[in-house]
Amino acid sequence: MKPSNDEVSPSQNMENSWRTTPFSRNMRTVDVYIRRIFWGLGLSMGVVVAYLTRYYVNGDAITYFDMAAAFRSGEWVDAVNLTYSPGYPILLALMGFILKNDNYLFLAKGLNLFSFIVAMGACDLFVSQAYKSLQDEFKRRSLPGPVFTSICYAAFLLSSMGWIRLQVVSPDMMVFALLLVCSTVLIKITSNPEKFSLYGVLGLMAGLGYVFKTFFFPFSGLFFLMAVCWNRRILPAILRLSFALGAMLIISSPVLITQSLVAGKFSYGEAGTYNYSYFVAGQGERIHSPEVLHQSPLVLSYDRGKITTYPKGADLAYWNMGIKPAMNLTAQFSAILESLDHLFGRIFLPTIAFMAWFLVQWRRNGLVRPYFFPPSVPVMLAIISLSGTFMFCLVVMEIRYVAPFVFLGFVALASLPKRQAGEVGKYSRDFLDAGILVTVLLAVLIQSVVDQSLRCMQTIDSKKSHYDLFLETKAVSDFLNSHGVSNGDRIAIIIPFSQRLYFANLAGARITAEFPDTEEFLKSTPESRSNAMEALRKAGIKSIVGANPALIQGSEMGWKSIHGAPNHFAIILNPESKNSNGH
Repeated sequence: MKPSNDEVSPSQNMENSWRTTPFSRNMRTVDVYIRRIFWGLGLSMGVVVAYLTRYYVNGDAITYFDMAAAFRSGEWVDAVNLTYSPGYPILLALMGFILKNDNYLFLAKGLNLFSFIVAMGACDLFVSQAYKSLQDEFKRRSLPGPVFTSICYAAFLLSSMGWIRLQVVSPDMMVFALLLVCSTVLIKITSNPEKFSLYGVLGLMAGLGYVFKTFFFPFSGLFFLMAVCWNRRILPAILRLSFALGAMLIISSPVLITQSLVAGKFSYGEAGTYNYSYFVAGQGERIHSPEVLHQSPLVLSYDRGKITTYPKGADLAYWNMGIKPAMNLTAQFSAILESLDHLFGRIFLPTIAFMAWFLVQWRRNGLVRPYFFPPSVPVMLAIISLSGTFMFCLVVMEIRYVAPFVFLGFVALASLPKRQAGEVGKYSRDFLDAGILVTVLLAVLIQSVVDQSLRCMQTIDSKKSHYDLFLETKAVSDFLNSHGVSNGDRIAIIIPFSQRLYFANLAGARITAEFPDTEEFLKSTPESRSNAMEALRKAGIKSIVGANPALIQGSEMGWKSIHGAPNHFAIILNPESKNSNGH
């Protein structure tokens, strides 16, 4: 169990005496300066990066924009999604309503910057609470405040700006903030386990986290379990656990109910089921299937909702329902190896630097001895870090998913080295070691930020910048609008899913049909292609857009080049028709 704070050893008396010296007061002054540098550096870099990457559009962005528009207009069929959580688009819709603006790309960049500022505040609170608890827990034998905070701040900036990235339209930055708030509350519970309100706050934050990303629903059980470990008696533990669960359900129940209604069963979201069955192994028959408009070449229609730009990609879990995860050890092992390879490829240098610093501290000063039950602060952070990272390694890994957990792992490591009481002379070496580590972390961060910014604004290694890609997207949108495609008109694509589809969102059109195999279309006879076009025309499709230069060879079909968008071509099928939904 945690040592009593009333027990004061001779070494602690020496330490308390040392803390009243001018040197200790200077340490607190340095700590304040480090905090100011953190906020100054973070805010300035955040504003610059958000501006320079304003044209970047990732695939998920289109769905979030559609969901935001659906929330604003009350189209609940489009707003409820089994794959993507509603928290981020709700904030987008709220920002659009307040600012009277429906440019969701602009709003998303502002929301990302706002989320980053919230995450910085959560990090500041978390680091402060973690260090205070470490000082109390280890009798003020943990690292000096400036050393611990500078390492944590640098690790946070790298995790948030370098790995999650401000340019990506996603809720991951806000999830980072909420994960830090939950961890902060959990740390406060270790100091005051009898304070009932802390369990309610933990439940509310966990519920809010679930609103932004579904993994929070099962993962919150880990927070609750570690929290109640600090209760010595069973009945108070049950009461506090019930209070935390109740608080979480208050926030999460609207999402739970709507998810379950759409899924036709109890569901907190189907993203996990889809990801596992798609990326690892699955079995069963799909419940929802696209309509076949033409057999050869194959033309599929994924018409669903009224606002959704691209129904096929807007709710992948919906179209995957009926396929369930299947146990396949070989596939599971391969998925884990692939995830770990991706993870270590991204965090290799920071991890090596962190481990080198940790080993030097261990050899020079030794380590504190954390207790495992109830779990002390380093143990709790390590458990959260390893559990979250392992959870995503099981299915599909992107560094932005696990960046918060990697950060908590770094903080757990930084919590373990100790310093020798009263040996002020050793602080210069501690600061030097910390300075080297912070320099490495910030160097990796700056390299990542510069790369993101240049990639967005300049062509590099023959790869078009995101600004150029945005201009091409705008050119396709303008072409469609100039030919009467707008206001919810339905269009089809002959284009790989990996290609950008933001042009339809800009044009106000909906991609409800596609040729899933471009090669099949190109190899088909002119008669077969004409029959496929006629099937699309009868289905109310107004235009077809493709991104393959070979399409122009079928000039008898009426393909037109799009000025400003090389390798993009279009056919206008129904120049005068209106979409079937009347939008």
